Amino acid sequence: MKKNLFSLLVLAGAFTLAFAFTACGSKGSSSIVGPGLSLPITFTVAFDANGATGSAPVSETVEMGETVELPPKGGLAKGSDIFGGWNTKKDGTGENYSAGYNYPVNKNLTFYANWLGVTEVCEVSFDENSGTGTPPDSITIAKNSFITLPGKGGLTNDTWPFFGGWAEDTHGDDGIFSEGSSYWVENDVTLYAIWKNAAAMCTVTFNMNGGGIGTIAPKTVSKGSTVTLPGVKGGPGKILEGWNTQADGLGTKYLVGQVIVVNDDLTLYAMWGGILLSKQGTVKFDANGGSGAVPAQQTELVGATITLPGKGGLSNGISTFDGWNTKADGTGVSYDEGDLFMVLAGTTTLYAEWKISLVILPKTRSVSFNANGANGVPPAAMAGLPGEKIILPDQGGLSTLYISIFTGWNTKDDGTGDQYIKGDEYTIGSTNTVLYAQWEKMKIPIWP
Repeated sequence: MKKNLFSLLVLAGAFTLAFAFTACGSKGSSSIVGPGLSLPITFTVAFDANGATGSAPVSETVEMGETVELPPKGGLAKGSDIFGGWNTKKDGTGENYSAGYNYPVNKNLTFYANWLGVTEVCEVSFDENSGTGTPPDSITIAKNSFITLPGKGGLTNDTWPFFGGWAEDTHGDDGIFSEGSSYWVENDVTLYAIWKNAAAMCTVTFNMNGGGIGTIAPKTVSKGSTVTLPGVKGGPGKILEGWNTQADGLGTKYLVGQVIVVNDDLTLYAMWGGILLSKQGTVKFDANGGSGAVPAQQTELVGATITLPGKGGLSNGISTFDGWNTKADGTGVSYDEGDLFMVLAGTTTLYAEWKISLVILPKTRSVSFNANGANGVPPAAMAGLPGEKIILPDQGGLSTLYISIFTGWNTKDDGTGDQYIKGDEYTIGSTNTVLYAQWEKMKIPIWP
C-alpha cells in the first residue's frame, strides 16, 4: 500500500494547471482583468446518476484553487447494484473516488455514480486499536479507488491521548495516514487508530499570507504521517497557486492536493497570483512519437480558455490517441479531447498521449487423429487458425487385428459425435480437437 505515500505525489501533479501562473505577480498584487473575464475563475462540478433512479446531487460551483467534497449518493438507487463512489468516466474506467473525497478542481467536471456488483467493491473498516468509543463507519467503495480518511470519530485513549491517524498495522510501522489524507484502496482493509503522546505529534499550520477568504485550521498529526494539502477560496483577484515553506515563495513549493510526509512542526504559506490578461499565450501540440499533422497551435489572451482538439491527422501504429498531457512522459496533467484549457503566459506545449491497443492474434489450433484401438501410425496432426478449413485424410497407416473397415472420423470415440469421412472439409474450432478413427466389422458370409 506504499502508493498512498508516494504515488499520490503523481496524482497531485494532475492539478498543476491551477497553480502555474508564475508571471502573475507576488502576494498582494492586483490583477488586470481583460474584457469578458473576471476573477475569481470558477468551474462547475456536476454529478450524473448514471442510470439510477432518484435525483443526483446538485452541481457545485468551485473557484480555481479550491477542492470540492464529493457528496454521498443521496436518494440514488439502481436495483441490487452497490454504490461504489464517483468515477470520472461514465463506463467506470476512469479514476474512482469515495463520497467525502476532497478533489482539487481545475476544470469543469462531471462525476458519474459508479454502480457495481458485490464482488466489485471492497470495504474499509476502522479499528479502535486499544481506544474506547465508537470508530467511524466503514466505507464501501469500488476496488482501486481513492478515499479521504476520516477523523477518530468517537474514539478516545486515556493512556495515549493524541490521535495520530490510521495505519494498516497496529503500530504504524508501514506508514501512518492522518485525518483528511488521500488513501488508495485496492481490496478489503482494516485501518487501525494510532495513539501517541504529545512528544510524537507535530502541527502543520496554514498561513493565508495576506490573501484568501477565511482561514484553514492547523492539522496536528503524528510525526512521519501524511498530510494532504488543502485548497481555499482566493477572493477577488486572487488564485491560490499552492503552498510554500517561505512567505516570499523562495522555499519548498507544494501543490493543492499534494500528499506530503510531515516529521516536524511546519508552517506553510499560501501563494497567491492573479491573471494578467493584457498578454497573450500560445498553446501548441506535440505528436509525442506519433506521425502526421498535429493540430494547429492556438494563441489567445492569457487566462482565456480554449477547447482542446482531437488528434487531427496524427497516428501511432497500433496505439490509440488518449488525449493530451502537459508532460511528454504522461506524468503531468491529462486532458481529453473537448476539455477546456486555460491559456498561460508564454508557450505551453501539450503532448499527445498514446494508449497501446492490444491486438490479440488468434492462436493456431490443432486437429489430431486417434487410432481408437487400431494398430499403426495415425495421420499427422493438422493445424490452422480458428475458422480455417482442412481436408480430412484417410486412415493412413492404421489397421485392425479384426476384419474391419475404416468408415471415417468422429468427434467422440464411441461414434456418437459428429461423423466425417475422408475428403470432408473440417472447420478448425477455437480449441484443439481430437478426431477418432471409426471402424466397422465386416460381415463374413458362412457357406453351407
